[in-house]
Amino acid sequence: MTRLALLVNSVRTLRSNRSGVAAAEFALIVPVMLTLLLGVYDIGNAIQQRLQLEQAVRAGAQYALSWPDQTGGIEGAITNALPSTWTVTVNASYCHTSSDGTTTTSSPASPSCPTTCGSESTTYVTLCASNTSTAFLFSSITGNSATYVVRVQ
Repeated sequence: MTRLALLVNSVRTLRSNRSGVAAAEFALIVPVMLTLLLGVYDIGNAIQQRLQLEQAVRAGAQYALSWPDQTGGIEGAITNALPSTWTVTVNASYCHTSSDGTTTTSSPASPSCPTTCGSESTTYVTLCASNTSTAFLFSSITGNSATYVVRVQ
């Protein structure tokens, strides 16, 4: 047998041999699948954090319905409703307009949480909270802050 015939015979043998094809395909697919799975996990965690933050701000709003001028207690209610491992920035501002038109306000610590104030004789409490300890990639898409405005009459 000549060398060319041996080479052709070896190529035919290799072309018909299918062992290891599944392993090669698996090696190509694994990085793509892991990236997709980690992305879904990350988005799910970011959405869960957003929902927890909104629920905590609602708890602060319920507290504000009873004691609208106690911004420290409102901030405490929000902080207590969240997991202790979170680093949370809470701002609560209070604005009361009396029947004679004078307003009493407390300024929030952050300008991103503006004080809402109406012209009628009511009290508005604006609550803002943000999670600054988020380490997820997609938290900027879902948002890591929540705002709630309570109108107390």
